[in-house]
Amino acid sequence: MAVCSSDFYSQAEITLANSIGEISSRCCVKNSYYAAFHKVNETLTCEPAKYCGTGVHQSFIEYLTNEAFRHEPSIEKNKLRRLAVMLKQMRNSRAQADYILDDTVSESDANLQLAMSKRLFALCDEIEAAKVA
Repeated sequence: MAVCSSDFYSQAEITLANSIGEISSRCCVKNSYYAAFHKVNETLTCEPAKYCGTGVHQSFIEYLTNEAFRHEPSIEKNKLRRLAVMLKQMRNSRAQADYILDDTVSESDANLQLAMSKRLFALCDEIEAAKVA
């Protein structure tokens, strides 16, 4: 059975609901980001371009910002850029949670990331609905 974006989102919720401390907040931040990343990828109809010299996630964000509107005519340019901005913010928080262990990641931080992921899911659902209409 394949894993999808909603599985990452559910795991983020479960992790936070059953928190055992800061590690749960860090895992929630991480899974909220991956939920959002995969949701956007599921929403696109074309394979995103990959940019040399950048990681997969940065490349994906740059594609959404600069190029996706040419390949995704059914998605408004401003919505693609909103997705990029949201993902960039979430990616930065995920990097902090994963790599900067001296920084505290609170339950409040985790809740903010979960809420951002939920808003991103709603925007993707809005985009999907417009494609059908």
